[in-house]
Amino acid sequence: MGFGVFQHGPISDWLDLAEAEAKDRGIEFERNPLTSKATFLINNGEIGGKVRTSEAPERNHPRIWHEYDDEPFLTRTHPNVITVALDLTDPTDTFSPSDDCFIVVRDNDRPHLPGNEEKPYFYIEQKGEYYYNKQGQRKYLPTDSWDAIFRAE
Repeated sequence: MGFGVFQHGPISDWLDLAEAEAKDRGIEFERNPLTSKATFLINNGEIGGKVRTSEAPERNHPRIWHEYDDEPFLTRTHPNVITVALDLTDPTDTFSPSDDCFIVVRDNDRPHLPGNEEKPYFYIEQKGEYYYNKQGQRKYLPTDSWDAIFRAE
């Protein structure tokens, strides 16, 4: 499919849910404001976000890796930036809140993630529990939390 053609999939599914949740809360939500179909802005750009996917059937390790190519752009232009990582089970062509999880990585977590600046990761303890190590302690990331999405820090 080419540019300008609506594509449905897990990112679009999650953005649909986020848009409905924002509307229910009376919060301004703009999807796809940038060149990527996976970006969103909350409250007129107070929070900028990017949605990423990780497919459980394709993983052979207990980590979720991400290449943060667009987040540095968001960081330069928005005061608060979040990455939403979708942990997709089979089937992986949709996002189902009853089967899949979304993990929220906020600005204050990003510097502590293992890996490197271009490709950080966090660990999977089990479905629904995602963490990184900070000063020898496990720091769990917000999972399936709309409050973590809509709250600026």
